[in-house]
Amino acid sequence: MLLRKYLALYSSTYPWIWCCLATWLLDRFFVEFGHRTSDAPMCTHSDLQYVQIHQYITMVAVASQIIYSVKERITQFKRECALMDIRQTTCKWHIHITQTIICLSWSTIIVCIVDVSPWLCIPIVVQYRASIAILAIIILCISLPLEAWLWDKTINQYLPYQTDSIDI
Repeated sequence: MLLRKYLALYSSTYPWIWCCLATWLLDRFFVEFGHRTSDAPMCTHSDLQYVQIHQYITMVAVASQIIYSVKERITQFKRECALMDIRQTTCKWHIHITQTIICLSWSTIIVCIVDVSPWLCIPIVVQYRASIAILAIIILCISLPLEAWLWDKTINQYLPYQTDSIDI
């Protein structure tokens, strides 16, 4: 399915990661227009003012996105099982694991590439951001075909008739 429609960027980042990105941009926007407090430490890399708050928001947004994506994929899986007249309870552990990996990979890529990221205030992330992003892309490119293969294998396991092979 064209590697789940362009590497599943939209389905594994919308809406929670995009909201998180909006808060980073809003903070940067306020700093550009002169809203600075003297007691809040500034991040010199991204000119963000509330770095730790944004890091906590990012963690909550990623967890929320994982929950949202897993629920959406399980709904799609149940719909596909209903269309194929599969009535048995099928194993869905692969959806939980692969969706978690895909959401974490996209979040890592966004954190490393977007210049207003609060995580770029951590020196080791700034120093190795290209390597971290490439590793996340490799993990993403491995986990998407793996998810498709496990999805097909699980559905084929419960079909009343067995097929010889399924193309991914």
